[in-house]
Amino acid sequence: METGRKTRSVRQRACHVARYVAWVVEPHGVLLIHMARGRRRELGYPEAAVWDLVTRGRSGETIRSMLESIAGIGPQEARTLVDSCLVQWRAEGWLETGTPA
Repeated sequence: METGRKTRSVRQRACHVARYVAWVVEPHGVLLIHMARGRRRELGYPEAAVWDLVTRGRSGETIRSMLESIAGIGPQEARTLVDSCLVQWRAEGWLETGTPA
């Protein structure tokens, strides 16, 4: 059971937009741009909503709760979606944990 708690705490740690990453809201989602690496990534909805809430500094629980209403999904699906986004965006370098530089 300890592993589950530890995993959740890692996913829910406060994160911020990585250095050199900018984003633009577009009609069908959000476009992420990594200026140092020359990479782009388009986020459609509901992932774009997750990005917006994360960048506004909302807590993991608030994001999941709001996503249930925004996307019309259940609690477990919202949790899975948010956790998946956070893990993936950290791994790809769009988000970082810790104190912003």
